[in-house]
Amino acid sequence: MTGLQRGLPAFVILGALAASIAGAGCAPASGARALTMEGEIIDPQCWFTHGGEGLSHRDCALMCARGGQSLGFVNRAGQRFYPIIAATHGVNPNDSLYAVVGYPVIVHGTLFTRGGQEALVVARAERIGGAAAAESKPGAAAGSDEMKSEMHMNMSNGSTAADSAARGGRRVP
Repeated sequence: MTGLQRGLPAFVILGALAASIAGAGCAPASGARALTMEGEIIDPQCWFTHGGEGLSHRDCALMCARGGQSLGFVNRAGQRFYPIIAATHGVNPNDSLYAVVGYPVIVHGTLFTRGGQEALVVARAERIGGAAAAESKPGAAAGSDEMKSEMHMNMSNGSTAADSAARGGRRVP
């Protein structure tokens, strides 16, 4: 038996071991389950801090999401919050959700659980009532710099971009 022949079984065993260890880091989580829920895609910063939700808050939620805030989902039954994560690495999960932010929706996705925490991957979100999803254009909801400033200044009193527009852009003490 040559030296190469004697080393071949050890090489095969080491290769199999290395492949199993490398694959373990990308294995799907055991706590994943498919689900469908009714609720709303929301901006969590505004939802948690001042109850911002619904169509009256849509412009602000879109501005925040396009500015880097991750969106979340609140289910209709129980008002439970789920952070939304991407299905794959390097993808912004907000990109496919702008058209339905603030509307009542049915989401189809996968709920991941780890260490008692949960996160939602949204495969599809459709508006309730059969209405077609609104077309979303980048920057359309952002508004002027003055409106952005006004919107953030009014967060403490719960007013929205629509409230600001109704006042003609005036600040409320």
